[in-house]
Amino acid sequence: LLKTFNKIRDFEYLQPSQLKPSILMRYMNSIYLMANRGEHELMLLYFADELATIATTKDDSEARGFICAKLYELDASLAAMLGMPHIATSIRNEVFMIQNSSEYEKTKNDFENLTKMAQEDAEAYLEKLANDLGAILCEYGFNVEINYRVKSLWSIYHKITKENSEYKSIDDLRDLLAIRIIL
Repeated sequence: LLKTFNKIRDFEYLQPSQLKPSILMRYMNSIYLMANRGEHELMLLYFADELATIATTKDDSEARGFICAKLYELDASLAAMLGMPHIATSIRNEVFMIQNSSEYEKTKNDFENLTKMAQEDAEAYLEKLANDLGAILCEYGFNVEINYRVKSLWSIYHKITKENSEYKSIDDLRDLLAIRIIL
């Protein structure tokens, strides 16, 4: 773990003034190479380090804004492209919570009022439901894969607020909780 962490210390830190296409391409290429070499622990540590850096830049709004933008625009997109959708969603949620805390809290409250449970409770509920359904279907001889997810607060907010969205409020969404059964 220490050896892996030392690789992160050598990773180039981008300053706002360095946002040039050649540097961004080198940055994105470094992350892509980590994924291709199977260095998933390194990628996770890198993303965690970037998120932790936001907390240390409370008094520097320019640096904090830059880190949030980079996490949201680059790191979350890269995580999604590299098959790490949960990491991408976590990054987007964290940035949403930091940059727009009032809308984050409103979305969280709207979710809880509509579903009558917190997101963590919804996750536990779906996990139990998936396990119970899997057991019942297995008893009947079905070999199934069951996936589930709770729509993230960032995704809810994004869906409602994007331009020309058919969804005007959380009440219009029909996919806050989802379960998929694959035979």
